[in-house]
Amino acid sequence: MTTNSVRAFSLGVIFSTAILSLVYFFTADQKEVEVIKNVIQDYIKSEDLVVLSKQEYEELKSKNDKIEEQSETPPKEPNKKQDEINIYTYTLTIQAGMNSMDIADLLEKENIIENANEFDAYLTDQNLNTSIQIGSFVLNSDMSFQSIADVLTN
Repeated sequence: MTTNSVRAFSLGVIFSTAILSLVYFFTADQKEVEVIKNVIQDYIKSEDLVVLSKQEYEELKSKNDKIEEQSETPPKEPNKKQDEINIYTYTLTIQAGMNSMDIADLLEKENIIENANEFDAYLTDQNLNTSIQIGSFVLNSDMSFQSIADVLTN
């Protein structure tokens, strides 16, 4: 072997090593990203989570803020004479599997509350939606959200 052939051989080894290194580094990142995406997707599915874009999150947040503002300010009632105001009474029966929105819809339907969405938002904001007890409860339309929530969670 001559020195020129040894030099050519070593340049070939260096050149092929450089090409293989470039291929490895550029394709390894893509494979890692795919693996990470798959792990994240599996976690989201296993935990029953929902992924929102930033725009969707901002829209939901602004809607939630509006609902909070409405629930904090008492609704304006027209001037009514005392004898014209009807107070409705309802015995609410909560069964296993009912969520706070189901309960709020029933209360709105029976004229105990005026707005089911506001009541559900109140329960969620106060972290009471997971503390609702199963059973029968006597409620009336003269009760505030807080007093209804107290009855349902005790």
